[in-house]
Amino acid sequence: MNRPHLLAFLIGALTSPLWSLAPVPVSSWYSIGLDHQAIHSVIADDTTMILAGSDSGVSVRYGGKWFSAAGVRMPVSAMVRVSSERIVAAMSDGSKSDGLYIGTKIRGEPYYQFSLLCYITNPQALTVSDSAGDTVYAGTKDALYRYVLPKVSTEPTVLPELIKIPPYAFGAEMPTCKALVALQGQLLAGGYDQSPNPGKANLIYNVKDSMRILRPMNIAAMAVTSFPSE
Repeated sequence: MNRPHLLAFLIGALTSPLWSLAPVPVSSWYSIGLDHQAIHSVIADDTTMILAGSDSGVSVRYGGKWFSAAGVRMPVSAMVRVSSERIVAAMSDGSKSDGLYIGTKIRGEPYYQFSLLCYITNPQALTVSDSAGDTVYAGTKDALYRYVLPKVSTEPTVLPELIKIPPYAFGAEMPTCKALVALQGQLLAGGYDQSPNPGKANLIYNVKDSMRILRPMNIAAMAVTSFPSE
């Protein structure tokens, strides 16, 4: 039986070039496109389709070609899969259009269409509950939100629920939430202070309906993996 474990990647671990951490022959890497775009999130939809979120919106690769997803073209900071045919993306450009957007697979080009789910100011990180795929968590510079997806598109729009977090959880001057993980009913969130003189940030976790500090830690990313049980 495999048991899930959390891996947290610290800011300090990201200051070295990638090749110095894990040497890889240059010939094993090659471009598949979008060379001049800043890619912030990638999802492999299946064995034939890739979705990439960038400052130009969501791009869909299928059949060796890239297509711009229909509906919305805004900078994308994060994406999560919520079902085999639906993706939630965090998009923001500093306007009243900031928020969570639902991407639905469609037949034919451009293969995905996005529309607004709810307004959230400058969302930066996303995760989806592993026990209930209809619950999405979003992190901003100084807040966390819980959003329950409507089961059908005809349901009335609901507002995201604010989750209480400790003061200055992700720093004081220029805080940002950069990573969220929902694992077996446990929600963890982390980030860091982006200011020139950064303050302390924390890894926080949920206790009932609020978040508490687990430990002081600057975090750029978190991932869940499994190791064979002993």
